[in-house]
Amino acid sequence: MLSRGVGRVAARVVSETLSTPPPPPLLSCAAPAASAPSSTTTPDAGRIHSNIPPARLHHQASRYSQASRPDPSSHAEPSHPPPPPPPPPPRRTPRKLIALTLLLTTSGTAYYLLSPDALPTDRVLNTERFTPFDLIARETVSPTSFILTLRPSPTTFSSLSPADIATQLADPWVRHDLWAVEVKQPQLQIARDYTPLPPSPDQDPATIRLWIRAVDGGETSTYLSRLPVGSRVELRGPRGSFDLSSRLGVDRAPAPPSPPPSPKRRKWDKARNREVIFLAGGTGIATALQAAHSLLETAPGSPPSPATRVRILWAVRSQSDILDLKARHGDRLSAHFVVDDEGSYISAATVLAALGGPAAAAAATGTDERQCVFHSQALHARMSDGAPNAGRRDLARREDCGCPGEGRPGKDLALVSGPDGFIAAYAGAKQWEAGGQVQGAVGGVLGELERRHPGLLKDWIVLKL
Repeated sequence: MLSRGVGRVAARVVSETLSTPPPPPLLSCAAPAASAPSSTTTPDAGRIHSNIPPARLHHQASRYSQASRPDPSSHAEPSHPPPPPPPPPPRRTPRKLIALTLLLTTSGTAYYLLSPDALPTDRVLNTERFTPFDLIARETVSPTSFILTLRPSPTTFSSLSPADIATQLADPWVRHDLWAVEVKQPQLQIARDYTPLPPSPDQDPATIRLWIRAVDGGETSTYLSRLPVGSRVELRGPRGSFDLSSRLGVDRAPAPPSPPPSPKRRKWDKARNREVIFLAGGTGIATALQAAHSLLETAPGSPPSPATRVRILWAVRSQSDILDLKARHGDRLSAHFVVDDEGSYISAATVLAALGGPAAAAAATGTDERQCVFHSQALHARMSDGAPNAGRRDLARREDCGCPGEGRPGKDLALVSGPDGFIAAYAGAKQWEAGGQVQGAVGGVLGELERRHPGLLKDWIVLKL
């Protein structure tokens, strides 16, 4: 009787437990596993009672009840196997790792470029990287212009003797007729070209001098105007400008001695010599002085040609800008000054006279050799500064000249240097082509004179510097 009562209670417990519907599955993408019919239908209580002893039945019912009761921490249906896990997301590099990599790379590059240990210590001038110079002197030329004297930083170039430095700084004067250095403005990370002044007899050969004019809105010139003596200035270069010797057709080797002029021949024989006319505005005089130095002075390894005469027409703002240029070169260097403060300027008549006047136009014999990169004005119109040989006269060869004939063909040079407005007024503005600046056609005063006097520039090459 007792066992029958226990069997009924156990049967009722099993029936209630198995008849309770399971919670709905949370994931419908997985197919449910096949289940026994007893998991979805109520079993026959009498059948269970007749085949299973009461104690064992109670134990199994308890186990089944616990197994079928959903785990609060699980959302899966207890009677079904768990769905397969979702596919792993695509592997991505953490953003923090990317940022850290970029930071380390940038820091390493900056350290290499800026660390004094990374700077080349055997070359005071470098065409690829800026090198440090110390500002050792400042000379005021006018209220808006000044000359800076720079010396390679002794802390960076401690392994070089003053003689080594002097030799390196003399090298650009041997290789180039005209050259410049870039000066960095470190606050804005920009740079501007400046033309070094030729070395003077009393100058320390281990220094460089730059003539600067402070220009309204000029970031680099304004920065330099505020630097005190002892400041650091970073330079990069040299960057060669045009090769004048190849265009003049003169050799840099010593010329044979010329016979003394006969009484019937003028001291300067136009038929045997070359001329350079230089129109300079403001600090453009630095480039004119470079040209005069390269063509008239004697430099180690680069003897000058005695067959060249230089004339400079210099427009300055005040008399304080005028230097004594003629004392050392006599009749081989003539300088004509016009002063803005006195209301004068370089007139078209002055330029015409420097070119030889109308008579020179009638007597001109030159031709525009369109196959010669040195002597064709038409080819120069699309030429960038320094082309075709990066201003390196030591790289120019006779076979590079496309002119017919023997010897070294050449033409006279009319050079214009100064602010952009000055160049445009006297020779026409430079042009932009393919992302770079090129010479452009001859215009301005020179272009107008050629139109008035056809053939005036036939024997000349005009260069805008």
